[in-house]
Amino acid sequence: MAYNQQILEALSPWQSLRFRDSEIPLKDAASSLSSTENLVIAKPVGKTSTRWMLYRANTEKVALFCHAGVWAWNSPLSTGNYVPEGQSAPEGLPEGRIQNQPNYKCELAYAFDTSVDDSLWKHFRIFEDHVKKQPNFNKGSRKRRSWQSGVDPSTRTKYVMGAKLFARRTPLNAKDANTADGQEYLVPYEIHPWILEGLRNFPELHQVPNPHRPMYYDLSEGVLRKLKDTNEPVFQKNDIVRVVFSMAFIIGGINWYPEVIPIEFTRVGKLPGYMTASADLSSFPSISADFTPLEIGSPVTLINLPVTLGKRKASEDPSTDSHIDKKSSSVTEDSKEDSPSTTTKSVKANETTDTDTVMTDSTAEPPPTTESTELEKTDDPDTVMTESSTEPSQTDTHAVTDTDALMTDANAADTPSTDDTNAASDQSEGGSDRPPPQSKSAGGKRRPADLAKKGKENKASNN
Repeated sequence: MAYNQQILEALSPWQSLRFRDSEIPLKDAASSLSSTENLVIAKPVGKTSTRWMLYRANTEKVALFCHAGVWAWNSPLSTGNYVPEGQSAPEGLPEGRIQNQPNYKCELAYAFDTSVDDSLWKHFRIFEDHVKKQPNFNKGSRKRRSWQSGVDPSTRTKYVMGAKLFARRTPLNAKDANTADGQEYLVPYEIHPWILEGLRNFPELHQVPNPHRPMYYDLSEGVLRKLKDTNEPVFQKNDIVRVVFSMAFIIGGINWYPEVIPIEFTRVGKLPGYMTASADLSSFPSISADFTPLEIGSPVTLINLPVTLGKRKASEDPSTDSHIDKKSSSVTEDSKEDSPSTTTKSVKANETTDTDTVMTDSTAEPPPTTESTELEKTDDPDTVMTESSTEPSQTDTHAVTDTDALMTDANAADTPSTDDTNAASDQSEGGSDRPPPQSKSAGGKRRPADLAKKGKENKASNN
């Protein structure tokens, strides 16, 4: 592709910047594992040896990674593959994937286009090599599952992450009273009417909306908003999307595999039309308290300092300090060294003024201009959608228990091989699906601060 280098340059700043002290850029964590000061370490969760997670080195805090990539597709952001009886299924969602009742098979899927930038694959491979070296990991010498292993380069055109739509009801995630508007559910997002209807119709299933479902944001012209409150309330193909996530490794009865647990997605830009990527469309420990949710109406600090090792006690850890200064109307990058821009960055949410400076230069010249489901059913057992035959632990609400249960192209070459279809109860595989055509909606332009003026001139000339 003629613009591969420009695409990589557009992504590079967002793969380095942090919104919080508690985040670790994925590339920094991966590169540290080949140095004498590892930023992360893989350890078993509790007393079990079947689930391992990456923690910040020298702490008991789950490592929270940040990264950015080019968006490929996603399932409906609020409903996934759940469709109540009597409702019309979203275009492209195959009959075999539809769930009519709230249960652990209802899932959300998110895919990054990695046809140009394959850094996700490279960094995750480093993490896998690290966990394999840990004492007592995979004592049964089980094979790594082939799904999203990245061994075959032809299968590395996209990377799929997933999350559960529902969770088992407990006193910690729901109030005793039942209300028609869903106020009894302790979730940080607006619940879709389909979800409320299903929970009212099937109270005996004891389900609630997943309180750990990823959040969706948009950062445009220095202003942070909820994605649904923008002119373009869905992620679109070729958006530049920033993701925060944690990572686990699951040892099943037949094989082992990594599990990416997304926490939030933020659209920070869009590739201009002349340079587009072309991917084939086809029990957890709690997060430490120093990870604070993004707050609408408050500034966000962009941190470009090296990640420090967690050598202090939790009470002394500087990362416990809030990343938001509510008294400040704008924030300045902590370090200019190796920064993609020397411009002060103002990202105050829901407030746009003439003094708001725009975000970092994220594209090469010329400047950039500023939902979906799945495909026809297939009976091939090697396709990538997976339905666990047994209900997972009720603490497993952060992400899809088996990331095979995600959408992908029925014709893609990266479907798992038949040796993985015999997996134990934690991974029986189902149909394959493709997202429908992307919806078209007008979105605001995003451009770096030092290219904003030039962008207006280019736009005038194009018109």
